[in-house]
Amino acid sequence: MESQKDETGRLIFKQRVQKNISEKELSKGLCSISEYRKIEKGEKAAGRMLLNALFERLGCASDNFSVILEKKQYELYDLHNRIEKAYLMQETEKLYQMTELYKDKISKKARCEHQFYCKMKFLMEEHSYHKIEEVEETLISIIQITIPNFTIDSIFDFYFCKEEIFLCCLLASRYLRYDERKKAKVLLENLMLYVEKSNWDIEEKVKVYPAIVVLLFQVYDVWTDNEKWLSAVQKAISLLSETSRTILIEELLAGYQIGMKEKIRKRQRKFTELEEVNYKNITRELECIRELKKEYNISYKNKEISIQNYEYNEVYLLPEMILDYRTRAGHSQIKLGEMIDIEWETISRYENGRSNPVKKNYWFLSEEMGLPHCKHGVHLPVEKYEIYQKIREIEQYLFRHEFILAEQLFLEIEPLISKERAENKQYCIWIKAILEFSFKRISEREKLQRLETALYCTFPNFCVKKFDFLKHHIPKRHEAILLSQIAVCYEELGERETAIQILKTILDSYKKSKVKEEYHSFVISLVMVNYLEYLGRQGNYKEALDEIEKVLKMQLEFQRGSMIPYLIYAKGWNLLKMEENQMTEEKKELCMKYYRQAYWISGFINDFIMQQKIEKLYRKDFGREICKD
Repeated sequence: MESQKDETGRLIFKQRVQKNISEKELSKGLCSISEYRKIEKGEKAAGRMLLNALFERLGCASDNFSVILEKKQYELYDLHNRIEKAYLMQETEKLYQMTELYKDKISKKARCEHQFYCKMKFLMEEHSYHKIEEVEETLISIIQITIPNFTIDSIFDFYFCKEEIFLCCLLASRYLRYDERKKAKVLLENLMLYVEKSNWDIEEKVKVYPAIVVLLFQVYDVWTDNEKWLSAVQKAISLLSETSRTILIEELLAGYQIGMKEKIRKRQRKFTELEEVNYKNITRELECIRELKKEYNISYKNKEISIQNYEYNEVYLLPEMILDYRTRAGHSQIKLGEMIDIEWETISRYENGRSNPVKKNYWFLSEEMGLPHCKHGVHLPVEKYEIYQKIREIEQYLFRHEFILAEQLFLEIEPLISKERAENKQYCIWIKAILEFSFKRISEREKLQRLETALYCTFPNFCVKKFDFLKHHIPKRHEAILLSQIAVCYEELGERETAIQILKTILDSYKKSKVKEEYHSFVISLVMVNYLEYLGRQGNYKEALDEIEKVLKMQLEFQRGSMIPYLIYAKGWNLLKMEENQMTEEKKELCMKYYRQAYWISGFINDFIMQQKIEKLYRKDFGREICKD
């Protein structure tokens, strides 16, 4: 049945053809050509790591997609992430136990999973190696699991995924450790050129480029290679600013400082006015980052070069989704089974995670429940990846209040979006409402009405007055953001209690899920920013501060900077209000420090609206100019 094919393969096929990559080139080392063809035709669903590797070799940001996983897949995915975290946190005993458990769970044919296991085994047992020849041979053999015939001179003969790039960085770092600088330089400069010239999404480039540049600091001489040094670090910092990331940011800002000092010394002149402003800004941003990392004990001692604790995919558990849908719809297992011609005992096994739906049964379930038709793959809000990329661009423009650019792009793609699917229709109603209100074409009340109309497209039983509306539903990313914006409308219309209850309901829905909250870190942080602001306005300063600590640490761990200024400012403001009647000079200085951190980090991530807001509030609350402190 053609309609029952996995849609992920169609997306991979379109991207591969568009980028003029052959089946053989893309799949080489990851899986056999026959297996790849089945994946592309939709006859076989790829495992999570293989799917990530294919997307990443195509240069697509795979972690921008929502993922629906079956119970065993989720457990393996979570175990993989816990292993990385244990390594970063230096939890040795836990690391050994989980890595051996991972080995027992993976298939022998799963090359990506096997490569990951071999990498972790090397990192754990590296103390037993005494010569660079042993280290080199081992690491190259691990890389060759998915890149046959790899050598440091043959980078441009292959397509790389993120994990393969990091393995090359790991090899380069070991060359440096054993003073094989020439080999390290060849490998790193080849990697840098590969990433710069690749057609990767910016969200993919930013994950690997900073690690390459930080390693190059150990290769380049800051005096003789000053132009190369500064060019590389400026590109890396620019990538981080554009994507609101903080990957290795402390090392990069420090590298920029060193490079600029040597540039001035070498040319025997003073800073120009612009150079001096940039240098001072970088210095202040670096001080803020260091203060934050020290306060929240975020220190991996350059382990980030080989493993980075990224924000994870938006993950949903299939058994949970089936149970939640059936309960929300008021169907018994017998009733749902009759509707899609499946035995009720089979439905029961799906909900308990004891068995997984075969392709045909999953198709029937997805049709009934409105799930994406690609069980193991991505959840696209529209059919074309190119449109999906532009949707993400619009999201970034809106976040930065660049409404003219957002509207121009929306008007370009809106006619191309099929309104037959409920979520597509929802998206168009929603974004139109936000843009119309931003240009003052509609009132706050009308915006609220339109946003609620949009929500009804995928959530017809929503009722704002019933605060258990998410009792049997884990909201998808777009639903949670839409609900958060509805809450903002109620706050603006003077119904703060309603706004707080909506936001609390969203947060509670993720807490009750069997999926860890860290797999919804972006949405939770976004919702939490508004929730904390409204709590503070109600005078619940202590409760707000407790929540800020948890969310801020999560943002720092996942190196996602977009919410950090809002959270730090909220921390300073709530502390200021809580201590208002017994304010000491020491506490006042602490509050001022948080405002300054929020100000400088806003500037780093190019959130100048927030930066200007904090500047005014600093003057109002402390009677001083923030730039002079």
